[in-house]
Amino acid sequence: MCVNNDHTELLISFSNLIDKEFKSSRKNKFQTCYILSKIIYVIETKISWRKLVCECSYSTVYKKFKLWTEKNIFNNIYNKLHNEYLDKNKPKQLFIDSTSIRNIPGREEIGYNYVDKHRKSTKIYVVCDKNQIPINYEISKDNIHDSQFTEKLM
Repeated sequence: MCVNNDHTELLISFSNLIDKEFKSSRKNKFQTCYILSKIIYVIETKISWRKLVCECSYSTVYKKFKLWTEKNIFNNIYNKLHNEYLDKNKPKQLFIDSTSIRNIPGREEIGYNYVDKHRKSTKIYVVCDKNQIPINYEISKDNIHDSQFTEKLM
């Protein structure tokens, strides 16, 4: 049984996509919708997996999350939904923004931020439509000018 919450219809559609994307040979004791609602609860509340209260063990929910993540289930669902959105809504107005993030332990995509005392950082560029839905993104070194990424993002 799927847990009642504000996004029950969306949870059911996601769980159907997960069931289509990932077919297990074993019969699951708990429905995909229930497990997915618990995963979303952990992400929203930022609690540890061990503090999750549910009918099944927290490790069951975590193992499903880990398995679906390793199999790129969430990425595939995101890509399907994103493509469906773009097919239905052709964006006429696009908005570009970028931000720098300090990248102390990182090894890739590091540049030196001239504004922030030459500290190591990474820059993220995002293109959104008027509904604030991300259309595209790009990650680069921080010391590359924004104008060099406008064509890549479009």
